[in-house]
Amino acid sequence: MIKAPTLRGATIVPAVFAVLSVPFLSGCDGPPPRQKVYTVTGRVLARGAPAGHAKVFLVPLGDDRDALRPRATTAEDGTFAVTTYEPSDGAPAGDYAVGITWRGPRKGQETVTEPDPAAKDFGKDESRFDYFKNRYRDPKTSGLKIKVDAGATVLPDFDLK
Repeated sequence: MIKAPTLRGATIVPAVFAVLSVPFLSGCDGPPPRQKVYTVTGRVLARGAPAGHAKVFLVPLGDDRDALRPRATTAEDGTFAVTTYEPSDGAPAGDYAVGITWRGPRKGQETVTEPDPAAKDFGKDESRFDYFKNRYRDPKTSGLKIKVDAGATVLPDFDLK
């Protein structure tokens, strides 16, 4: 004789799964709280002339691989304001190594388009020539370092060759 299916097994399995999932879900507190950021502004020059549309990226000194990586794109006059969470909001206080790239327009474009600072390859687009010949691209080897203090920080010009 064939038994008709019952709901008993159908309700026990999901209930057991739900109970066993609770310990794993309790550790999910959401994203970490935002760090306090301070206004950071500066200017990038190439042999004394403004380097418009250059990319500037900051890497905190130390071993924290999950640390925030503030960044900026220069205006036509070479000036920039650093972004961490929102445009031009600044960077957390601390010591940073700096990377800078300055690329011409992509093939087929007459002007440089604004890069997406959220992109994982920000500052590493190989399809365009870097006018600084990648000398300042890697923050670890660029020789450029800054300190962001609590309060507004105005950086000295980066006059690169």
